[in-house]
Amino acid sequence: MDKLLVSNQGRRDAARGIRQLSLPDFGQILADAGIYRAYILYENGQFQLSHPKILAPLQAFLELSQDFAEHEGIFLGREDGLDSVFWAFVHDTRRGLAQGGLRFAPYASLADVLVDGMRLSQGMTRKNALAGLNWGGGKGIMTLPGSYSHPSQFGAGPERQAYFEAYGRFVASLGGIYYTAEDVGTSTADMAAILSQNRFTTCIPANYGGSGNPSPYTARGVLRAMQAAWQALSGSDSLLGVKVSVQGTGNVGGPLIRYLDDVGAEVYVADVNLASLDALLAERPRLHAVTDPGAIFDVDADIFAPCAIGAQVNVDTIPRLKVRLVCGAANNILREPEADAERLRARGIGFVPDFVANRMGIVNCADEWQGYLADDVRLAAERVFPDTLRVFKYARSRYSTTTQAANDLADMAASELHPLLGHRGRRIIDDLLASHWSEYHPHLPQVVKKIAGDPAFGPALDEPPQRVRWEREGL
Repeated sequence: MDKLLVSNQGRRDAARGIRQLSLPDFGQILADAGIYRAYILYENGQFQLSHPKILAPLQAFLELSQDFAEHEGIFLGREDGLDSVFWAFVHDTRRGLAQGGLRFAPYASLADVLVDGMRLSQGMTRKNALAGLNWGGGKGIMTLPGSYSHPSQFGAGPERQAYFEAYGRFVASLGGIYYTAEDVGTSTADMAAILSQNRFTTCIPANYGGSGNPSPYTARGVLRAMQAAWQALSGSDSLLGVKVSVQGTGNVGGPLIRYLDDVGAEVYVADVNLASLDALLAERPRLHAVTDPGAIFDVDADIFAPCAIGAQVNVDTIPRLKVRLVCGAANNILREPEADAERLRARGIGFVPDFVANRMGIVNCADEWQGYLADDVRLAAERVFPDTLRVFKYARSRYSTTTQAANDLADMAASELHPLLGHRGRRIIDDLLASHWSEYHPHLPQVVKKIAGDPAFGPALDEPPQRVRWEREGL
């Protein structure tokens, strides 16, 4: 028992160290150890670390974190001369290879990166599954260089392009286990830079054959989710005269506010970016400005739509809300998903989980490589309405929160194997291990993978007899 207590205390101490470790310090640890690539894998209850001495504290943090949900893999990399660590979080690839956007943002500690990556990648698994996409869940993070406090300060130019090209090389090295896309702090131009280094990139510019900016479709999906939830609560999907307070006037918040204004809602808006807020107020004079961004939680409204950063609905802000519904575009709206969902239910406030409402960003670009058709995306946005109703009905039938209902429905869908590829993600991970992926060094010859035996599929042997006969007869 004493050994067990000592072991648990050691694990807690290691996890505490991760919470206190800054990203520059972690990057320096990797550099001092000569590590350019590393991984933490999890399968059948066991962790596998590429560099146990360096990564053991990260494993301890994962073991104690409520956000670790048996993620299949966490991959990280770096390049000389760049003040950033590259991350790819792969949650579940049963339904398909992992796909999710790349965040380019500042983080206070290594723990913040791990928590954000784990939450967002699991959210992508659920988002993709509930949307009916044959993709698993993943998330990319590229930490903002220490000389900047916000991505907008790191303007377009050769230096920024070099960072995204480097991340593109990192994604290429993963062999297709993770497909990246546009997200917070990134743009379609950044995706073009990544695309120049690999073929595992979506949300690319329209002039490259991609889908371009998904924000208007994301906003449309949020609107349809809001209308469905309002119908579930009030009996009508009309938002005419309904008071909606919106936090954030950015890429998705702005289009959503315009949609709400168009359908006759009474819209209250707040944003820390006063220039963005003023521009929208000049364009839409019917809007009501909330000049103090923190006062948005106190607005006497019917619906609250958080469309900025996550974790805005929490133990501190829920008592302040005077609404009947929370439905917005932000990811990870609830700081404590289970506890905050119960707090909302206790106050009689309905809630649309973010991966139900904001899924159109990934739907817009997930399958653009098959040929992009805007009409398909517009139709998919309308499907958000019945899917939101299904979540509310399922929650009522199970006497659960809508968060639990959406999680259950999504997790059931995520457990289905890809109809053609099966669990290919696991095979790609095995291939990365066989190729000694984590031993890469830019100044040393690459290790050549040795094939242990004959391939499982031999095309010459498995050709159907009918095709063989046709070829013999010259047909």
